[in-house]
Amino acid sequence: MNNATQLIRRGIMTALAASPLAFAPAALADEYGAAQQGAEQHAFGAEQPAEHYDDATLENFADAFIEVQSIQTSASQEMEQAGDPAEAQDIQQRAQEEMVQAVIDTGLTVETYNRIAQQMNTDIDLREDVMARLEARMGG
Repeated sequence: MNNATQLIRRGIMTALAASPLAFAPAALADEYGAAQQGAEQHAFGAEQPAEHYDDATLENFADAFIEVQSIQTSASQEMEQAGDPAEAQDIQQRAQEEMVQAVIDTGLTVETYNRIAQQMNTDIDLREDVMARLEARMGG
């Protein structure tokens, strides 16, 4: 594996670690919070079986992931230039809405996007599959 590919992989893994629902607006956060709490209670004491995703879903995830990362990067740069905390908060809220819409535009739900991102932390095969798709899109 060459240095460029290693850098791409490292960047992808860092972004994936921070990716799940880091962008949900308040309305979705409330919905997600209730679902997450139920999932945590269900998962306590028992390992959940890995979900299997079809190629189309993983392709959509890769497309959504790249778009979400692009929005996050742009928003971070804008927030650094913000004149005050209220402006930065407006930028963050707009970015969150754009990221949710980017996920939806690929045909995924925010819940599915987050499940895939979270499962990649423990499912090596899924992580390698998604990373290969992302590398292909990034010219790696």
